[in-house]
Amino acid sequence: MRAKHARNQQAKQEGEASCRERVHCGPDRIASKRHRGYVPQLERQLQLSFAVAQFAIRIQLYQRRVEPLRRHASMLRRNANWAIRGSDVGRESMTSVSVVIPTYNRRDTLVRAIESLFAQDHPVSEVIVVDDGSTDGTAELPLLGDPRVHYLVNPTNLGAQGARNRGVAAATGDAIAFLDSDDYWEPTKLSKQLAAVAAHGSPDNYAVTCGYSQFGETGGFSMKPAELIRLEDVVVHNLIGPTSILLVSRNIFDLIGPFDLAMPACQDYELFVRILQHVPIFGVPEILVHQDTESNERITRRKDKVLAGHREVYARIRATPQVRAMPFWRRWMVKARQDRALRKRMTAIEAGA
Repeated sequence: MRAKHARNQQAKQEGEASCRERVHCGPDRIASKRHRGYVPQLERQLQLSFAVAQFAIRIQLYQRRVEPLRRHASMLRRNANWAIRGSDVGRESMTSVSVVIPTYNRRDTLVRAIESLFAQDHPVSEVIVVDDGSTDGTAELPLLGDPRVHYLVNPTNLGAQGARNRGVAAATGDAIAFLDSDDYWEPTKLSKQLAAVAAHGSPDNYAVTCGYSQFGETGGFSMKPAELIRLEDVVVHNLIGPTSILLVSRNIFDLIGPFDLAMPACQDYELFVRILQHVPIFGVPEILVHQDTESNERITRRKDKVLAGHREVYARIRATPQVRAMPFWRRWMVKARQDRALRKRMTAIEAGA
């Protein structure tokens, strides 16, 4: 019995000694198993902190050395941009512009249209008047003898779009503009449109519109376009304007082709859609063109043809790669908005508007 008690006491003393060694570690604390890696770990942390401090100092020294070079490079870039802008201004002033005027029995208003071209602060290189078979003595106008005017007469009546296509084929300018024979321009129309092209980097392929106002029997309407127009902006409404506002680079016509004579109406709208499949249209948000609504018959007054023209343009818009790439719900919205616009036009026609 005493031997058993002695063994228990000995085991208890050995357990307490082991516990004290694990908890207090005695004088050999650093050599204990728990703290054996403490000193190397501290050394590694100090080395890392020192390396980070060295890296921060090197970055500061690098920035002090590089900053003057960076400022110098920035100055060189600004000088280069100024030089480019200067070259764009020179290019703008050298751009030759051909203006195509289709006409049919508008002798009186044709004079006003041509005089507005001669008053441009950016000189017009050539005025191409395409007579679509006038019988009011248009050919006898003295103004048509000006060396800047090329007077062409269609052997048969081709319509306004056929006359414009003939004028485009005869044009020699870097850019082509259009003016209906009963409309006229503000003197700054071409210069401001060419300035808009220069502001966008003077691309080789471009088209520019501007604001216009109507006067005459049903006048009073005016519109100013956005500074940049993309295809998704015109899927329902022609937010660009009539043909008289347009200035297009020759390269665009070589790319997209002429006016579509198969269109019953909205030929300008359809042409804009083809342009917008390749480039956005720049806009000058100022009234630079005045459109006469009191002259003789316009196709825009034939409501049935206008309705058919919109149907065809809408179908072609939905067939463009840009619209076909839209998600289904967006394509559905485009079709719904177009149908709503057609219903409104049809209601207006039935009401005799």
